[in-house]
Amino acid sequence: ESYRVMFNEIGNFNLFGQGVGVFGGPASTAYNSWYYKMVGFNWYDTKWLNLTTTDTFPPHLFVELGIIGGLLYLLVLITPLFRKKFNKRYLLVLAIYFCLFFDMLFSFSLNNLDYLLFSLVFVYPILYYKDENSVDDERQTIYGN
Repeated sequence: ESYRVMFNEIGNFNLFGQGVGVFGGPASTAYNSWYYKMVGFNWYDTKWLNLTTTDTFPPHLFVELGIIGGLLYLLVLITPLFRKKFNKRYLLVLAIYFCLFFDMLFSFSLNNLDYLLFSLVFVYPILYYKDENSVDDERQTIYGN
């Protein structure tokens, strides 16, 4: 149901979104956002669970921030992947990003500070930490100079 709402917003070319706290997040359910009624959101008889989110992050992101805001947000997250040199450490970073973005499709992981702290914050040390005893790291470059 959340993805239906997101695709409708994208189909309507909503570039800047409906605003923060309107859809998908804890604030939208705590303060009974008007947007759920406007789009005819179906909770499928889960109101009794008292859910704080719609449990999927991409719809939350693109409905609230729009196409431009959502793409900019994701661009900021994936900037460490834009490198000219790829080495063995980079494969670990790719594994972290794959897990993070795959989990994002089914949960609210990109909005969880603890989850982000232990995944994205350690990407930079993994990529840029230089071990003085290991000179081979530069020699193991797969692509680039």
